[in-house]
Amino acid sequence: MLREAELYCAQGVDAFILENHGDAPFAKDEVEPHVVAASAVYAAELCRKFSLPVGINLLRNDALGAYGAAAAAGAAFIRVNVLTGITATDQGLIEGKANELLRYRARVGVDTAILADLDVKFGTPLYRPDLGTLARSTALRGGADGLIVSGTATGAACDLSDLAEVKSAIPEHPLFVGSGVTSENLGDLLRFADGVIVGSALKEEGYVENPVSKARLENFAKAWKSQKK
Repeated sequence: MLREAELYCAQGVDAFILENHGDAPFAKDEVEPHVVAASAVYAAELCRKFSLPVGINLLRNDALGAYGAAAAAGAAFIRVNVLTGITATDQGLIEGKANELLRYRARVGVDTAILADLDVKFGTPLYRPDLGTLARSTALRGGADGLIVSGTATGAACDLSDLAEVKSAIPEHPLFVGSGVTSENLGDLLRFADGVIVGSALKEEGYVENPVSKARLENFAKAWKSQKK
């Protein structure tokens, strides 16, 4: 983790997200206690060694566990795959935990930000209004501090029209792309998104399970810097 973080940091990333991607097949909505504890330990070490915001995502959808780990570690945010509504996934039916999560945040007293997926990858929402309505509902009724739009799977690009619809519906909320970001499509995505979450494109051969590719990371960093000038 620290070796990869050093590579990312050297190329000017803005934040890290720590997740238990190696735990597949994933628990539906509550991971085992040692996963929460380990995430807190690892996130705290990232916070200690690097002066960058750190986020935690506990797959598949342990929002409270991620929040507890983030609060203990001093992490800046969590990612929640299903914050509101109900989604059919390969783990079964997952119900949003916005009610429990927002009240838990108030009890804990740590103002860690919540980034929420819309129409999350590897899932089909059973409550499915138009994307703009879903975005406003997730932000204003669900309490999300930022929104994430992804493609259908890890490494799959999202639809530009989806990004445009979400940004138009709730322009005041930060919007991130959660999958399928490459050096080639970065410029188009940043017409609507405020930031991007990148995994697969920075790994050897483009597979998320592989180690970070220094060459891919350097190429992406060049593309990012050219777009932000």
